[in-house]
This record gives sequence, structure tokens and C-alpha cells, in this order.
Amino acid sequence: MNTNTITYTILEPSTKADPFYLQNLMYDRPIQITDPLTITIIIPKNCSVFIIDDLHLSGATQNTIEFILEESSQLTYQFFVANHQLCERCEHKELYDCQKLPAVFEKNIYVNLTAPHAQAFLKCHYLGDQKSNFKLTTKQHHQASNTTSKLIMKSVLDEQAKLISDSVITVDKKIKNVTAEQTNKNLMLHPKARVISMPKLRVNSKDVSCKHGATVSTIDQEQLFYLQSRGIEKKEAERILIEAFLG
Repeated sequence: MNTNTITYTILEPSTKADPFYLQNLMYDRPIQITDPLTITIIIPKNCSVFIIDDLHLSGATQNTIEFILEESSQLTYQFFVANHQLCERCEHKELYDCQKLPAVFEKNIYVNLTAPHAQAFLKCHYLGDQKSNFKLTTKQHHQASNTTSKLIMKSVLDEQAKLISDSVITVDKKIKNVTAEQTNKNLMLHPKARVISMPKLRVNSKDVSCKHGATVSTIDQEQLFYLQSRGIEKKEAERILIEAFLG
């Protein structure tokens, strides 16, 4: 038995008001938290779930979460983490459990839409500073007609932080009415911060709508000046602009 692997079938729906935390799967299980950690989540027919990914709190620095969506199931997934001195989001409940990562961290998120009318909506936020290094790999795999997936990845990088984002949308042959999106937006706070974004499409059917994109920007100096002219200190003004970017 591989003690670093868990397969779990969702038993009941969850909502934003009462989400499902992935670390709860560790309780009452004879599992030793070592790298790499892999968890497969099966979302059954007609089930809707709201999942908060807090696996990084387990201590593993490499983990993979794979979702298998059955007919008419819906996944809402959030992964918010920070290694940033300007981040006060950890205290803001609207962002749930924004927690610190190890200095080097790798995350894989795989979504398999296996039956009609399955839907997946994923949001990832990463705030990095100092020499933190985060690699995120995502896969949105459409295996059936009438399926939808949307991924939004946003990062704020300061000092010598680095993000590698490797994302792919795959659409199988002979399926139709598929909508898939992936967006990667990055806010750079320091000239030594680095981001490598690699969005990819592998579309093997015609009746689909798929798009991807990646952007890199810096804090708008005019907006920063405006806030400071209203008596807001620079650090607080930067925090406000970061929150607006992540919002």
C-alpha cells in the first residue's frame, strides 16, 4: 500500500458557507505525510461541492490533487497561499485559509470532466516574496460533451520570488459544446521577481470554445500616487492595490 495516496468519493454536497477542506481527509487515516502526496477526489453524479485546498498545511512540499467529475456534477475549488509581508488576507475570512507555503513548493491540479454537464471552476492565488519558488501544474481534461471548466490563476511576486505556471486544456475527439478557459495574471513588485507562464491548448474537436491567456504587470504608479495623495501611506496603498488585483 502506498501510504502517500488517498482516493475519496464525495458523500454529500458542500457550499461556500460550509466548504469541504482537503486536509480533513488526513484525519483518522493511517497516512504518513511525506512527499509526494497524491489525493484523488471523485465527485458523483448531480453533486455540487465547494472545496478549499489546504493540503500545504500537512507539511508536504509536493502534492497532487486530481478530481474526477461525473455527470452533472459541479466543482468549485480554491487554493490561496502566501509568503508575503504585504498580505493581510490571511486574516480576512473572505479568502478563507490563506496560509504560508514552504520556500519551495510544487502543486499539481488535474481536473477530469468525464460525463456530460460536468462543470469545474478553479481559482488559485499565490503571493510570494524573498526567494520563494512555486511551481503549479494544471490540467483541464474534457472527456465528454456539454462540459465546462474555468481556471483563474493570480500571483503577486516580490523580491526574488519565482512562479512557474504550466497549464493545459485538453479536449478529446468527437465531443461538442465544450467551454474551457484558463487565465494567468501576475503582478510583479520587484524587478528580480520572475514568472514563467506556459498555457497550452490541445483541442481535438471542432464544436468547442477554448481560450487561454497570461499577463504580467506592475503596480500602476498613477493609482499609487492617487492613494498617497489622499493621505494613505505607501505600504497601505500598495496593499489596497494588491487586494484590488486579486479581487
